[in-house]
Amino acid sequence: MIVNAYFRALDEIVKLSNEMGIPINLENDVDLTKIVQSAIGTKFSSQWGDLIVNLAVKAVRTVY
Repeated sequence: MIVNAYFRALDEIVKLSNEMGIPINLENDVDLTKIVQSAIGTKFSSQWGDLIVNLAVKAVRTVY
């Protein structure tokens, strides 16, 4: 019963993500940089500036 509820929640999240999501171009550094900056916008990342953001973008490109 619990697992079934998790699957229903997963279906709902996928539905909401498809409705609200905005496609991004993984070839565009500007889009990736905006995403990374919003995801790690903490005191730690602001202390190191663009270094952390650039490393994360390079990591995404490597995995992609």
